[in-house]
Amino acid sequence: NPTTPSVLTGSADVYVCSSASSSNVYTYKTSKIASATSYLWTLPSGVNMISGQGDTLITVTFDSTYSTGSISVKSVNPCGISAVKTLAVTKRLPVTPTTLLGTTDVCTSIGNGTTLRYTTNKVANATSYLWSTPTGARIVSGQGDTSILVGFDSSFTSGVIAVRSVSSCGVNTASKTLTLTKSIAAMPNAIVPNFSGVCPNKIYTYSIPAMPANATSIVWTVPSPGVIISGQGTLKITVSFSSSTAATISGNVTAQGVNGCSVSAIKTLVVRITTCAVPFAVQLGKTQVSGNEPVIENTPATVSNSLNVAVYPNPSTNYFNVKVNSSKIDKIQVNIVNLQGNLIKTVLVNSNELSQIGADLRPGSYILQINNGKEMKAVKIIKM
Repeated sequence: NPTTPSVLTGSADVYVCSSASSSNVYTYKTSKIASATSYLWTLPSGVNMISGQGDTLITVTFDSTYSTGSISVKSVNPCGISAVKTLAVTKRLPVTPTTLLGTTDVCTSIGNGTTLRYTTNKVANATSYLWSTPTGARIVSGQGDTSILVGFDSSFTSGVIAVRSVSSCGVNTASKTLTLTKSIAAMPNAIVPNFSGVCPNKIYTYSIPAMPANATSIVWTVPSPGVIISGQGTLKITVSFSSSTAATISGNVTAQGVNGCSVSAIKTLVVRITTCAVPFAVQLGKTQVSGNEPVIENTPATVSNSLNVAVYPNPSTNYFNVKVNSSKIDKIQVNIVNLQGNLIKTVLVNSNELSQIGADLRPGSYILQINNGKEMKAVKIIKM
């Protein structure tokens, strides 16, 4: 039998393409054997002989079905066929991307129509890039390129974005990944109350020591009729209860951590507040502050439960009709006082006659203090 070929040369690492263009033709060669008259070449599946069968040199192409295998050659003469010489040929896929850059906490872009950009590096042998996104994330543009824009629906919670390199040889089975999350705002710590000053300028503040994890602001609520004067969204609020006519207010002060995609559980402080409410049973004169309650100085007057006073409409967007019924014709003094106990103005009305007052008042709540010198009555009015 002829001698076995000792050499088989050619590319052992091929870039396999389905195209039959000349750039995809590969050459394999063996050495001449003195006793051989021809050479028998064997090709694996997916490799096609172009020319050279029986010679020391062949040309072949690799189609897209090729995965792996060996090219082999034997020397031949009339006495027989030699042992085989082989060369393993590996299908060359594009290189795996090594970087994937972009925002990992996507909270600020969830459910609001904004997009985030993710980018990978160009790699050898790749003609395009195949991206995949988790549930709730969608590729808006850039599929096939090294950079994509991704939008996030409100259903997104977490997941992995991945990119693989692609060529006409196929898709790289390995991928580069990046884990995406949605940060959840944590619940605030304990709410700390603080009261300072004296009526009618008593100040109520509530605070938390630090911004909760993942939160960008704080949403506060206070019991009615409290009003947040300043600080909504921050760590500390200032609250006014000046519109209250009750001596005490009970309820909850609450705080929640908030970010672009979540609201935390509620932190609650149960409160019972002593207000600066203006007493209905007051005396007319100059307002002073004694302790925590407004007091009025003047000659003693009796608080009346029988003094007949009619005020309408109430609330009013313009003036108030006031009629004070009395057994005799008298000039009746009516003081208009705000809820901090400050005297706004004084008017005189005739008893048993309809008078119109308050057209010049600003919107807000007030107390009408009506006194005929012997009896006194207070009526709350609201100017819209």
